[in-house]
Amino acid sequence: MSKTSLWLGLVFLAAFLMTSFYLLTPQVFAKSNQNTNQIIVKYKEDKTPKILKGVVNFLKNRRQIAEKNQKLNSLKNMYVIEASAETLEETIKDLETDENVEYAVPDRELNADIIISDPYYTDYYQWYLRNPNYLDMNKIWEQQASSSAVMAIIDTGIDLSHEDLQANLWINHNEVDNNGIDDDGNGYIDDIYGWNSYNDTNDIRDDVGHGTAVYSVAAATANNNLGIVGMAWTGKVMVIKANYPGSSTFNTSSILKAIAYASSFPEVKVINLSLGATVSNQAEQDAITDIVDQNKIVVVASVGNNSADAIHFPAGYSGVLGASAYSKTDFAYFSNYGFGVDLAAPGDDIYTAKPSNSYGFNDGTSFASPMIGALGFLYAQKHPDYSALQIVEILKNFTKPPFGQSNIAPEWWNSRWGYGRISSDGWENNCNGGENIKTEALIKSYDLEFELEDQYPLYPEGAISSLQTIAINGWATSNNLINYKLEWGEGIEPISWSDSGISLVNNGTGGISNGLLGVFDLRQIPESGVYTLRLIINGEADCLGNIVGQDRIKLVIEKQYSVSGKIKNLSGAPIRVPVVFYTDYANKIYEKFAWSNEDTGEYVNNELSSGVYIVAPHIFGEETYEPEFWSITLDSANTQWKDINFIQQTGTPPSPTPTSTPTPTPTPTPAQTCTDSDGGKDYLVKGTGSGWNTDTEFVGFYDTCYQDYWANLVSSCTGDTCYLAEKYCQDQYVKTELWVPCAYGCSDGACLPEPTPTPTPAPTCADTDGGLNYAQKGHISGTGLGCNNSGWDDFCYGDILQEAHCGSLNQCFTDAYTCPYGCSDGACLPEPTPTPTPIPNSKVVIYAQGTQVDNVYPSMALEIKGTRVKTFTNISSYKAYEYQHNAPITASDITLRFLNDTSTSTQDRNLRVDKIILDGMTYETEDYSTFSVGSWSSFNGCGQGYKQSEWLHCNGTFSFDSDANSSILQIYASGSPALGEYPIIDLNIDQVKVGSFKSLSNTLQVFAYKHPSKLLPKDIKLVFANDKYSAASNEDRNLLVDKIVLDGVTYETEAPSVYSSGAWSSTLKACATGYLKTQKLACNGYFQF
Repeated sequence: MSKTSLWLGLVFLAAFLMTSFYLLTPQVFAKSNQNTNQIIVKYKEDKTPKILKGVVNFLKNRRQIAEKNQKLNSLKNMYVIEASAETLEETIKDLETDENVEYAVPDRELNADIIISDPYYTDYYQWYLRNPNYLDMNKIWEQQASSSAVMAIIDTGIDLSHEDLQANLWINHNEVDNNGIDDDGNGYIDDIYGWNSYNDTNDIRDDVGHGTAVYSVAAATANNNLGIVGMAWTGKVMVIKANYPGSSTFNTSSILKAIAYASSFPEVKVINLSLGATVSNQAEQDAITDIVDQNKIVVVASVGNNSADAIHFPAGYSGVLGASAYSKTDFAYFSNYGFGVDLAAPGDDIYTAKPSNSYGFNDGTSFASPMIGALGFLYAQKHPDYSALQIVEILKNFTKPPFGQSNIAPEWWNSRWGYGRISSDGWENNCNGGENIKTEALIKSYDLEFELEDQYPLYPEGAISSLQTIAINGWATSNNLINYKLEWGEGIEPISWSDSGISLVNNGTGGISNGLLGVFDLRQIPESGVYTLRLIINGEADCLGNIVGQDRIKLVIEKQYSVSGKIKNLSGAPIRVPVVFYTDYANKIYEKFAWSNEDTGEYVNNELSSGVYIVAPHIFGEETYEPEFWSITLDSANTQWKDINFIQQTGTPPSPTPTSTPTPTPTPTPAQTCTDSDGGKDYLVKGTGSGWNTDTEFVGFYDTCYQDYWANLVSSCTGDTCYLAEKYCQDQYVKTELWVPCAYGCSDGACLPEPTPTPTPAPTCADTDGGLNYAQKGHISGTGLGCNNSGWDDFCYGDILQEAHCGSLNQCFTDAYTCPYGCSDGACLPEPTPTPTPIPNSKVVIYAQGTQVDNVYPSMALEIKGTRVKTFTNISSYKAYEYQHNAPITASDITLRFLNDTSTSTQDRNLRVDKIILDGMTYETEDYSTFSVGSWSSFNGCGQGYKQSEWLHCNGTFSFDSDANSSILQIYASGSPALGEYPIIDLNIDQVKVGSFKSLSNTLQVFAYKHPSKLLPKDIKLVFANDKYSAASNEDRNLLVDKIVLDGVTYETEAPSVYSSGAWSSTLKACATGYLKTQKLACNGYFQF
C-alpha cells in the first residue's frame, strides 16, 4: 500500500522557498559526444597528396585503417580516414608522430539539444532525476534512441483524460477502436490501450488513483510545459487494469490474466507490479517461471511498506526484481527489507500525477518499482538484442552504494539495499576495452526439491537420504566468461562462504544457459537453519572487479533424521508396547514417545536429533513392569539405529553410559516428603521447600537467579545471560531446572513479569477548513507525525494551492492542487459566473417498483451517456421517478442501473422497471426494440433481457435503444443440473459463436441478445455445450428450449416447421433428433431454426 500525500515537516517550507525561483525554468542539455571509427587529419601546408597516400598505405599495411579515405574538399589539407575500433587510438598516435601531419583528432557525433520544459522537473519536486547523487537521467535521455520496446504496468488503471499521461500510452494499432470485433485475433476485443483483466473488458480507467501515479513515474510526458517527467518518457507503456472495482486490492486470477496478456506481445520487455501480499501463491510463481524461462521480459515488483523484515510477493518470487525504497538521505522508514530485495530506488516524497489533472507527493515502494522497471526498459530500448537476464545484470552490476559508503564490493548484497541503489552508470556498460558486458546469472530456485526460499514449505518426507544431493539449475553465461562458482554460507548475509559439497559442470569453466549448473550434497550443511546459496560469474571486466554477474537464493534447511528398527527383550521377542526416548532418565527428561507395530514390533521415528538416548518401555506413560533399558546412538549419516546396546533388565537405569551402576532407591520417612511453596515450576514466584537431595540427605531449597553460568548466583540480573534456577519436587526428590530464560530480568528467585507499557498519547490533528477544501483557506495543527507547534496554513504559489490537511492517523499532510481559476490567499478562486445562455433540456420519468431485504429497498442510478446524474433510493411501491436534464438526449443515451442487489434465504431484493417517458415519448420495457443490454452476474445466475413482467435479480442495467437495423433475439429455456452445474447454451449466428448463456435453472428463464444486423430464424443455432451424465449420482444434465422470439415473432420448438436438426450422440444412451417442447436434450447437440 502506498501513502498518497507528503509528510509535512520544517524542511518543506524552506526547500520550497529556495527552489521556487526557477520552478518554471526549462532544463537544457546537449547530447554527449560519441566516438566513431573515423579520424580527421590535417596535413601541413607544404605537404602534397602524394605524402598523404604514402602515410595511408603505411597504415593499411599495419592493418590499422580501412580502404576508405576522403578529402574534405572545401577545407584545406583536411582528410577523413577510417580505422577499426580496436586500432583507433593507436592510429591517432601514429599520425600525431608523423612529421607531415599538423594534427589528427577523432571524429565525433553531435546531436540536437534536448529541452525539458515541464514545470515540476526541479530538484525539489523530482529530486531524484537529474542529481548525480541519485539517478542522473540526463546521460541516458540525451542519447536515447527510438525503439519498438514496450513496458507494461499492471495496476489499477490510468486516468485517460490526464493532461500529462496521454502521449506515451501504448496503442494497439492492429485493433480498430470500439467496433466490437477482435480485429487482431488475439482473443481480446477492442484492446486499444491495454486490457482490464478483472472483468475482461477494454475499460482501463483508474477508479483508485494508484495506477495513475505509478504510470506517471515511468511515463509522464516530457517537454509539454505540463506537470512532471517520467523516467521512460522516450518509450511506450501498456496499461493493464487488474484491481477489484473501486479498490486497491487484486486477486490472483486477474494478475495471472494480466501477465498472460502482457507477455503475449513480443514487444513487451518489462512488466511492473507495484502490488503484493505476504502470502505466496504457487500459480503466481508458475506464471513468473514461464516468463523467466523464456528470458525475454524483465519482471519488477515492490517489496511492501510494512517496515518489516518480510518477504512480499510477487517481489519474493525467483526471477523477479524486488524493489525497496529510499529517501533523499537514507533507507525509507516504511520500506520492507529482507531476502526479497534486489535493488533500491527512490520511493519517498515522489511527486506524481493524480486523477483530474492534479499532482501530489507520494511515498511507497510502489513508486520505487516503476523506476527500476523504467531504467531496465531504457536499457532494453538501447540493446534490443539483449535477453531479459542480461538487462537485469546491467541493473545489478552498475549501482551506487548506500548513503555513507564510498563504494561497494562487486559481490556485495544487503537485505535493505539489495545489490545497491539503481544508477544510470550502466548506460555505457563497456568497462572491458570498449566491449559491452553481456551476462546472465540466475539460480532457478523453483527447481529445487526441498524447503528453500520464499516461504515455500517443501519439507522432505522420509529419510534424509532422499535429499542428500540436489541439482542446481539456472543460467551462468557471459561474453567475457572466465568461470562461475556456487558457494553457500550461514544466514542471509553470510560472513564466510564455502563450496564444500558442490560439484560444478565442467568445473564451472563453460557457460550454462537454463541448464544444470552443479550438484549440492546437503550433508555438508551441519545443522538445520537458514543459509544462502550464491552464484558468482567471473569475467574480464576491470571496472567490476572481474565479477560480472551474481545471484543468490535463500535455503531453509530442516534436517530430520528418520530412524527405524526393532527393540527386543532378553528372550529375543519384539517389545510391542510404547517406548520413551530419554536424554536424562533420572530427571525424566525425554525427547519423544514412539509406538510400535503390534505385529512386527517395528519402531519408526522421524524427529530425533543425533545423540545418545535411554529407551524404556511404557504403556500410556506409566511403567507397568520392571523395564528393560537400552542405550541408542543416532547418527545423521546413518538413518538406521547405529548402535543398540542392551544394558540391564531390571532396576533403576543408569546414565546413557553403558558401564554405569544403578544407585538403590532411598526410602523416605513419611514425614520427610518433598514440598515446594510455589507448587512446582512457577517461574514468576519464588519457591521454597525441602526434600531429598541425595539418597541420604534431606535439605531445604529455594529458587535463585544466576548470571552467565549456574554457579554465579545473584540477587537480580537482566539481559540475554540472565537465568532462573527453578527448584521443584519430583516424587520425594528435589530437582533443578537450569537455564530458564527471564526475558525481562530475574530478581529474588523469580522471573520478572512483562512490564506494563506506558501509554503513548494519541496523536492529534485539527484542520479549520475541514480537510481537502480547496475553496477555503485552512490551518492545521496538532501533535501527529509531520505537525509542529505553530501548525501549517494553506498557501498559494501562482495557480498552485498547497492544501494542508489531516490524515486518517492524525498525520499532517500537504497536497499540491492546480486551481483551475487561480489561487489567492490560501484558497482556489471560484469559477466565474458565466453569462446564462438558454439551453434546451430533456425530462425523464421512470416508472419502477422494488422488493426489500431487511427493510432496505432497491437503489437505481440514472446514467446519461455513461455518466451518473441521479441516484434514486428506497424504490418500493410502483410510482414515477423524475429527472430534469440540462441538455437534449435520446432514449439510447439512458441507462438505468440496479445498484444494491442482495438476497437471503427468505428475501430477495429485486427491481422492476415498467417503462420510461422521455420528453413525452413512452418506451415500454417489454417492447422487443427496447431491452436490457446489461451485464449480469450472480451466484445463482441471471441472463439478459428482462422485460416488463420480470424483475432484475442481480446488479445490472437497462439500456434503451431503438435501432431499426438490429435484431433482438429472446431465448426461453431451462435445464436440469448434474454434478452441481447447469446446462450451457452456446449461441451461434451464421456458424459463428457470439455468446454463451450459463446457469439455466429448473425454472424457465429468458435470455436476450442484440445482433448488429437483421437476422432470420435459419441464421440461429442453439448448441447444448456441456451434456453430462453421472451414473454414480443418477444425475443427468439436460436442456429444454421452449421457444425463441425474434424481433417480436415467436417460434415454438414443437411447431412442425421449427425443429432440431442437430446430430446427437452419447456414450451412455442414444439420442434421436427432433425434440419437442415437452422433451429435453439429453446429449450435446443443437437446435437449428
